[in-house]
Amino acid sequence: MGCENIVNAMKCKACKGSWIISEIVGGPAQFCPLCGNLLEESKKTVDSIPACFSLILSEQGKDRLKDSKYVLSLVADLLPKLTSVEKRILKVALDSGVYKEFLFDTFEAPELLLKKQKAINHLVDEYGLSDMWAESALQWLLESIYGDVFDSKQTTSPGKKDGKTPSTKVPASEMTQNRDFSKTSPKTTTVRSQYLSHSAERKKQTDASTKRTTPYSDTNTYARNISQSKEGETVLFGSYLQHSDRLVSPIEWIVLKKESDKALLLSKNALACREYHSESQAVTWESCSLRTWLNNDFFKEAFNGTEQNQIIKTIITANENPKYKNVYPGGATNDKVFLLSINETQQYLINAEQRKCTATNYAKSHGSTKGDRFWWLRSPGFDLHHAADVLTSGSVYYSGDSINGNYGIVRPAIWVVVNP
Repeated sequence: MGCENIVNAMKCKACKGSWIISEIVGGPAQFCPLCGNLLEESKKTVDSIPACFSLILSEQGKDRLKDSKYVLSLVADLLPKLTSVEKRILKVALDSGVYKEFLFDTFEAPELLLKKQKAINHLVDEYGLSDMWAESALQWLLESIYGDVFDSKQTTSPGKKDGKTPSTKVPASEMTQNRDFSKTSPKTTTVRSQYLSHSAERKKQTDASTKRTTPYSDTNTYARNISQSKEGETVLFGSYLQHSDRLVSPIEWIVLKKESDKALLLSKNALACREYHSESQAVTWESCSLRTWLNNDFFKEAFNGTEQNQIIKTIITANENPKYKNVYPGGATNDKVFLLSINETQQYLINAEQRKCTATNYAKSHGSTKGDRFWWLRSPGFDLHHAADVLTSGSVYYSGDSINGNYGIVRPAIWVVVNP
């Protein structure tokens, strides 16, 4: 049975009849075989990942969940609200093989809890997932097999084993292990906020225990939200691939400037390693490919809908290079994501120590093969084939590096609404 048997159906407006496409010999019919009227195609959707799993289990069987690529494609079709973060977490869980142990055997509560915790530990230790996301990834599957595992009442599996429908009783207090989850599959906003809070709290505890300080602040302070932050503090906003190709993490930002209604943020770490421009030609910030990537691919990947609305589209001035004033800096742009200019860098990061930057492991594995490198500024260099940057020493390099064939690390900057 193929994917189309779940997703696509034909529906007749006249007689209200409907059926799956594969029931029609020779492919989809154009006319209703019952009344002869034109047909329209409808698309089935569900409202959660467990509901997707339940549909697959009931209509296609457990073997289908072994096919990671198929499941991801089908879930994306069935669940329009699936976020890129959830999709990546689901891919990690499917590829890791932790689901397989739960598909073909059923367990009573004590053994189920032990196996679940073992699987969570595996996702955390071997794949770098947070406890929160590892728990959610297991819960997506277990809820589809065992029903609402947060209820203490008897629940049954949608599948059958040896001709019998297995059942299990899982106490809510044991299954949730004192974690605060809702009774249904976590909604995107709920899971995301819990994940960010969890990550921020762990980071604060780690920093407190090691007594580390940062070059941009006297103390490594993580504000709970942007509205409560102060200049020099670090906040968490958005999420992006940082440790590997499979795991997104909250992005840490330095609050460079705070006004009554908005704040200027600069990524603490370089999040990518890219050319300033994809072709060997004279360009300014206005026309470079790095600007296009930041305001399209990166913007869509790093921020959810709510966060995108919180980012302010700002007029970015085309500042000239203080040492090469004869070089045309281009025109002003309207950007949501941008790079700092030479002047802004020197204004907000007043010494070389504050300007030093480390690239994420993901950035290093995608271009920065030599480790930490210079980070790009939007200002032109000594000509329009070069762009200014900050060297690993923290010094501003006015002459700049070649815009093409030279991979510098990237520190995005954004203006955000303080009280959305």
